[in-house]
Amino acid sequence: MAADNDDLRNISDTARWVAIYRAIESERPDALFHDPFARRLAGTRGERIAETMEFANRNAWSFVARTVVFDRVIADSIASGADMVVNLAAGLDTRPYRMALPSNLPWIEVDLPDLLAYKIAVLADETPRCRLERVALDLANVAARRELFSRLSREASRVLVITEGLIVYLSDQEAVSLAEDLAGTPAFHRWALDHPRFRSGNYDTNFVPQEYKGLPAASAPDGRDPDTTAIVAAAVAMVERQHVITTRAPVEARNAWRDNARREALRG
Repeated sequence: MAADNDDLRNISDTARWVAIYRAIESERPDALFHDPFARRLAGTRGERIAETMEFANRNAWSFVARTVVFDRVIADSIASGADMVVNLAAGLDTRPYRMALPSNLPWIEVDLPDLLAYKIAVLADETPRCRLERVALDLANVAARRELFSRLSREASRVLVITEGLIVYLSDQEAVSLAEDLAGTPAFHRWALDHPRFRSGNYDTNFVPQEYKGLPAASAPDGRDPDTTAIVAAAVAMVERQHVITTRAPVEARNAWRDNARREALRG
C-alpha cells in the first residue's frame, strides 16, 4: 500500500483525492452538502490515494467544512450582486452542477488542459445550472493569465474569484504575482482564498473568538454543527475590492501550511 501513495504525483491526483471526501460526506444521512458527481470524478484512483492518507483521513472533516464555507461565500456573493464567478485551479469542483445558481450567471473554470478534459468527459451527460465556461490554462503562464483576466473584466463588473486550495502549491513569487494580477483587474471585486489558520492546521476552539469578534467559541466538530464546524475549520479570507490587497497574505498562508505538514511528517 505504501507504493500506492506514490500515485499522488500531481495536482490532478490531489483533485481526485479531495473529491473522495466530498463523496463520503454526500453519502451521510446528515450531510452538509450533496455532491452526486464526486465519487464518479474521484474514480478508483482517488479511492486508492485516499486509503493511504491516514493523517488526512482523520481530519477529513476540515475539507468538508471548507467546502461548506466556500459554498456559503459563493451564495452570499451572488446574492450581494456578484455577476460572475471565476474559479482558478477549479480541479474537480462541481458547484456549477450541484448548487442553486442563476441560470444566466457566467461561471469560469480555469485549470490545466488534461484535468479539464477528464472532467468534461466524466460529466458529458450532465447539465450545469449556470453559464459554464472552461478555460484550459496553466496559471503559471503570466501573459496568458493576464489576457484572460482582462477579457473577463470586460464581460462583468463585480467578479468573485475563488482559489480554493491553490495558494499552497505556489512559490512566494508566484503567489505575490497572482495577487498583484487580481488586484490590478478592475472588475475583480472579491477574492476568496483559504484562511491562513486553516492552512496551518491552527484552528482550535479559540479560533472563532480570536478571528471573529462577537461569535461564541465553537466546540470540536464531532457534533457536526454546520455553523461552528465551518467557522472553525475553514474560515475564508475575503479580500474586498475597496481594501488594499496584501500580497503577503497568500504567501503566509502557504508557508504556514507547509510548516505544519513538516511537523506532522516528523511526528509520524
